[in-house]
Amino acid sequence: VTTGSGDYSVKLWDAVNGGCLNSWTHPHCVKFVDWHRNQPRIVSASMDKKIRIFDAENYDAKPTEWEGHDDQQKMTVLWGDDNQSIFSSSADNIIKKWDTRTSYVTHSLKIDALNSMEYSRA
Repeated sequence: VTTGSGDYSVKLWDAVNGGCLNSWTHPHCVKFVDWHRNQPRIVSASMDKKIRIFDAENYDAKPTEWEGHDDQQKMTVLWGDDNQSIFSSSADNIIKKWDTRTSYVTHSLKIDALNSMEYSRA
Protein backbone atom coordinates (compact mmCIF):
# COMPACT_ATOMS: atom_id res chain seq x y z
CA VAL A 1 0.00 0.00 0.00
CA THR A 2 1.27 3.48 -0.84
CA THR A 3 0.12 6.79 0.63
CA GLY A 4 0.80 10.46 -0.04
CA SER A 5 0.32 12.94 2.75
CA GLY A 6 0.23 16.48 4.04
CA ASP A 7 3.24 15.58 6.19
CA TYR A 8 5.33 15.94 2.97
CA SER A 9 5.87 12.23 2.43
CA VAL A 10 5.10 9.21 0.30
CA LYS A 11 5.03 6.06 2.38
CA LEU A 12 5.18 2.40 1.46
CA TRP A 13 3.30 0.17 3.91
CA ASP A 14 3.28 -3.56 4.59
CA ALA A 15 -0.34 -4.53 3.89
CA VAL A 16 -0.12 -7.58 6.17
CA ASN A 17 1.29 -6.16 9.40
CA GLY A 18 0.70 -2.42 8.85
CA GLY A 19 4.34 -1.43 9.30
CA CYS A 20 5.95 1.37 7.33
CA LEU A 21 8.54 -0.08 4.94
CA ASN A 22 9.88 3.24 3.68
CA SER A 23 9.16 6.94 3.59
CA TRP A 24 10.27 9.37 0.86
CA THR A 25 10.34 13.03 1.87
CA HIS A 26 9.00 15.79 -0.38
CA PRO A 27 9.48 19.56 -0.01
CA HIS A 28 5.71 20.10 0.06
CA CYS A 29 2.38 18.27 0.51
CA VAL A 30 1.88 15.19 -1.66
CA LYS A 31 -1.36 15.41 -3.65
CA PHE A 32 -1.44 12.05 -5.42
CA VAL A 33 0.37 8.71 -5.71
CA ASP A 34 -0.03 5.76 -8.05
CA TRP A 35 1.59 2.33 -7.90
CA HIS A 36 2.82 0.80 -11.16
CA ARG A 37 0.85 -2.35 -12.03
CA ASN A 38 3.79 -4.44 -13.27
CA GLN A 39 6.94 -2.87 -11.85
CA PRO A 40 8.08 -1.79 -8.36
CA ARG A 41 7.69 1.93 -9.09
CA ILE A 42 5.61 4.67 -7.49
CA VAL A 43 4.76 8.03 -9.05
CA SER A 44 3.84 11.06 -6.96
CA ALA A 45 2.54 14.60 -7.54
CA SER A 46 3.42 17.25 -5.00
CA MET A 47 2.39 20.83 -4.24
CA ASP A 48 5.87 21.89 -5.42
CA LYS A 49 4.52 21.20 -8.97
CA LYS A 50 6.87 18.25 -9.50
CA ILE A 51 6.28 14.67 -10.55
CA ARG A 52 8.56 12.06 -8.99
CA ILE A 53 9.09 8.37 -9.73
CA PHE A 54 10.44 6.21 -6.89
CA ASP A 55 11.98 2.75 -6.98
CA ALA A 56 9.95 0.68 -4.50
CA GLU A 57 12.73 -1.91 -4.17
CA ASN A 58 15.79 0.32 -3.93
CA TYR A 59 14.73 2.79 -1.24
CA ASP A 60 17.96 4.81 -1.43
CA ALA A 61 17.76 5.41 -5.18
CA LYS A 62 17.29 9.04 -6.13
CA PRO A 63 13.85 9.59 -7.67
CA THR A 64 13.33 10.68 -11.24
CA GLU A 65 11.97 14.23 -11.05
CA TRP A 66 10.09 16.36 -13.60
CA GLU A 67 8.57 19.82 -13.57
CA GLY A 68 4.88 18.97 -13.79
CA HIS A 69 2.33 21.74 -14.24
CA ASP A 70 1.93 25.49 -13.78
CA ASP A 71 -0.68 24.99 -11.06
CA GLN A 72 -0.24 22.51 -8.21
CA GLN A 73 -3.90 22.44 -7.17
CA LYS A 74 -5.77 19.20 -7.94
CA MET A 75 -2.65 17.62 -9.42
CA THR A 76 -3.10 13.97 -10.39
CA VAL A 77 -0.65 11.40 -11.79
CA LEU A 78 -1.46 7.94 -13.15
CA TRP A 79 0.54 5.20 -14.86
CA GLY A 80 -0.46 4.27 -18.40
CA ASP A 81 -0.94 0.68 -19.53
CA ASP A 82 2.14 0.58 -21.79
CA ASN A 83 4.56 0.60 -18.79
CA GLN A 84 6.30 3.64 -20.29
CA SER A 85 3.75 6.43 -19.87
CA ILE A 86 2.47 8.63 -17.08
CA PHE A 87 -0.57 10.85 -17.35
CA SER A 88 -0.74 14.03 -15.28
CA SER A 89 -3.36 16.73 -14.83
CA SER A 90 -3.82 19.85 -12.76
CA ALA A 91 -5.98 22.93 -12.21
CA ASP A 92 -4.12 24.45 -15.18
CA ASN A 93 -6.70 22.40 -17.18
CA ILE A 94 -4.06 20.44 -19.07
CA ILE A 95 -3.64 16.67 -19.30
CA LYS A 96 -0.11 15.60 -20.22
CA LYS A 97 1.19 12.24 -21.34
CA TRP A 98 4.84 11.68 -20.37
CA ASP A 99 7.28 9.15 -21.81
CA THR A 100 9.20 7.72 -18.83
CA ARG A 101 12.12 6.69 -21.06
CA THR A 102 12.83 10.25 -22.23
CA SER A 103 11.13 12.36 -19.51
CA TYR A 104 9.38 14.35 -22.24
CA VAL A 105 5.73 15.22 -22.69
CA THR A 106 4.53 13.40 -25.82
CA HIS A 107 0.92 14.67 -25.84
CA SER A 108 -0.90 17.54 -24.22
CA LEU A 109 -4.63 18.25 -24.10
CA LYS A 110 -6.28 21.44 -22.80
CA ILE A 111 -9.74 20.92 -21.26
CA ASP A 112 -11.94 23.72 -19.94
CA ALA A 113 -12.74 23.41 -16.21
CA LEU A 114 -10.81 20.19 -15.57
CA ASN A 115 -11.53 18.97 -12.02
CA SER A 116 -10.17 15.42 -11.96
CA MET A 117 -8.76 12.64 -14.10
CA GLU A 118 -9.01 8.86 -14.07
CA TYR A 119 -7.41 6.39 -16.46
CA SER A 120 -9.52 3.46 -17.61
CA ARG A 121 -7.52 0.24 -17.82
CA ALA A 122 -10.29 -1.63 -19.61
